[in-house]
Amino acid sequence: MKKLFYVLIVPLLLLAGCTTTNTSSSETTSEVPTTSEVKPTSIEITSPSSQTTILVGETLQLNAAVSPSGASQSVTWSSSSDALATVSNNGLVTAVAPGNVIITAKSVIDTNISGEYALIVEEAPVVEVPPTSITVTGETTVKVGETISLSISVLPENAVDTVTWATSNEEIASVSNRGVVKGMAEGSVTITATSTLDTNVKGTLNVSVEEADIPDPTIDWETVEYTTHDEFVNMEADAPVKVKGVVTAVSNVKDNQINYYIQNGTEGFYVYAQNATYYPVEVGKSYEIGGFYKYYFTGTHEVVDVEYFKVLEEDIVAEINDLSEVNIAALDETTPLYGSLVKGEKFVVTSVPSKVTSSFNLGVTLNGNSHTMRIDSTLMSDQEFEAIGERVSALQVGQTFDLTKGIMSAYGYGTPKPQILVLSADDIVESQLTPQQKVDSVKNALHVRESLDNTVTQISLPTTFDGFDGVTISWQTSNDALITTAGVVTHPERDTLVKLTATIACEDVSEVVEYNVNVLASDDSYYSVVHTLDLEDALPAEQYATSPSKSGYAEGNIDLGTPNATWMLRNALIGQDTGDVRNGEWSIRIQSYPDSTLDDTGRVELKEDLSFNTVELRVSAYGSDPYGTYINIAYSTNSGETFVDVIKIKIAEKALNLYRVSLPETANRVSIYQTGATARTRANIDDIRLLNA
Repeated sequence: MKKLFYVLIVPLLLLAGCTTTNTSSSETTSEVPTTSEVKPTSIEITSPSSQTTILVGETLQLNAAVSPSGASQSVTWSSSSDALATVSNNGLVTAVAPGNVIITAKSVIDTNISGEYALIVEEAPVVEVPPTSITVTGETTVKVGETISLSISVLPENAVDTVTWATSNEEIASVSNRGVVKGMAEGSVTITATSTLDTNVKGTLNVSVEEADIPDPTIDWETVEYTTHDEFVNMEADAPVKVKGVVTAVSNVKDNQINYYIQNGTEGFYVYAQNATYYPVEVGKSYEIGGFYKYYFTGTHEVVDVEYFKVLEEDIVAEINDLSEVNIAALDETTPLYGSLVKGEKFVVTSVPSKVTSSFNLGVTLNGNSHTMRIDSTLMSDQEFEAIGERVSALQVGQTFDLTKGIMSAYGYGTPKPQILVLSADDIVESQLTPQQKVDSVKNALHVRESLDNTVTQISLPTTFDGFDGVTISWQTSNDALITTAGVVTHPERDTLVKLTATIACEDVSEVVEYNVNVLASDDSYYSVVHTLDLEDALPAEQYATSPSKSGYAEGNIDLGTPNATWMLRNALIGQDTGDVRNGEWSIRIQSYPDSTLDDTGRVELKEDLSFNTVELRVSAYGSDPYGTYINIAYSTNSGETFVDVIKIKIAEKALNLYRVSLPETANRVSIYQTGATARTRANIDDIRLLNA
């Protein structure tokens, strides 16, 4: 047995002497360790010329020197990110992607001893090969109003193939930056594609533009009688409409289509989506047209599918209808004027848009009747739209003006409302204000926030008002320690009401306005939270940037919040589109109309009993909707049978301002609703909290 034992043990010892260190894919050994009595103390990594940057695709040889002299030089190499750079078992680094990476060499004898080398991997510069030739291919004929797509090929094959397109005559054919050619008029043009890398390299193609094939009419329009305006607004769908008149306004061309208004005497008509190539029109010129009637549910009477078109030499006059005896809020009184030019004196401004960067509305009244004027950017040049925006922005609530010309229209989902389209800044003529009108206008426009959170240390208490020369404003405060007449705010230990009194004067006229401002505590930890509705537990959006928890304006209940509670939302939804101001994913979007009653205006109402004596919420204007509406807070002590109003919060900016309202008694329900709309106006509500002090 002893002899057999020695025969077995020798091979085992030989195997043990050949063992190597195991490594992972990102950690490799440069050499087999040797026995040494000298222990390593440090490792220094170097590279040729101390290189610290490397381009993607390049390699760099690193060397590791283990100290002290005589210690084993065996190391394992690793990279902090193989996605950025890899390293071989000999220290050869290969750059993979841009970024910062650390290459590490670790002693095999003592893995606590290591050295690091920092590298920056940069994107390798792209070598652009200039083309030597460009060939343009595609159809060589196109009809007026139609398009063809051209393509290019470049040589050599790996050359840069980006080009700029140009046409020799824009009036005959246009070309897009993608090589789409559109026929504009009969004739021939040369389409050129020029290399963006070398403008001396070009390709061309000659294109002929032929006369368009205008479809034949479906009926004999010569035998059709002219349609009266009364017939037009009471027609059956798809009935033929034949009118003649002078064009009073025309939209910009979009997708080869135009919309315009045409009028004969006092009778106006709206033409929608006419083919701009077959039948182009200009303001001031007269035409005879034939198409078919359509009523769009937003309130638009339209002539569509125009197939009969004549240019007339007649001098047709479009008369401007006077609105002095018309109730401009009544659809039945304005429909006879639909599509026609109108004018009116002494319109009173009720709301000014918060933004005029896109189409917008101006709220007005005439003879006490509320109305909306619409400024539609598609009906005018950019310069005219900008001029109207400047004119409207200068108007103040309460100011009067005359409109010398506009077009009567209608618009509104569900129940359309009359609307006047403004066409030119020169058509708005501001009136000179009396001292009383100036004071009244400033009184309506002046605003102080009803609640100041602990981030507010200064508020504006103006002594004059832009646009109203001769008006002065003086201020008094009931608590100078919390709000000074200079607007300096100091926050107390507990929420405190401060009365600010403004005296607005102009010549011998003056008015006094009082504002009750809640200066919120520097620390609200003395409140206990009964319920929070921040909407962050609403269901994720499926479409239209609304939550399935409440995706539409129709009345419905939600069961959300902490702890869970039931709320009713009427004329309100949970949204997150670009116009919704919100803290987090969601906010409530609430809306109101000029004739909304308390039974149908936007409302958010608690539908189960809780016990609280303070209501907190954040409120903002929505999108570019006009300022000036109010968010009202009311409470109930009898489970919603009756409500008592406690505050009206005026919406005067697009920002989620915090409001906290102390109730005069403990309540079990709260109702939050919108009033004061002079046009369809939306607001955002978020972070509702019911508290106890």
